[in-house]
Amino acid sequence: MVDTIKTLLANNGYKVVEFDRLLNNACAVREIKGSITPLTSNRYRIFHQFQIIYKTSKTNLKDITINIAKLIYSNFDEVENIDYSIDDENNVSVIEFVIPETI
Repeated sequence: MVDTIKTLLANNGYKVVEFDRLLNNACAVREIKGSITPLTSNRYRIFHQFQIIYKTSKTNLKDITINIAKLIYSNFDEVENIDYSIDDENNVSVIEFVIPETI
């Protein structure tokens, strides 16, 4: 699913890099946590928690962050708990969200 999110961002004009190569005007994506809940004897609900970090030299970091969150919401059937934080001093935003999946 990380690759799907990376592709979505790249197809919408965002430069996507690996975490150890995070540069200005680029973002990185990773899955940071997961949990599983049984529904029935052979059906489960998996909650994937993702993190996107965006770094920029621009002053509109909040707008960029909100646009990325909107993009995630509009391209996945179920998205839960999109939270973001902005570090204006270092020009970095962190977006975290959960995408549940039933298997």
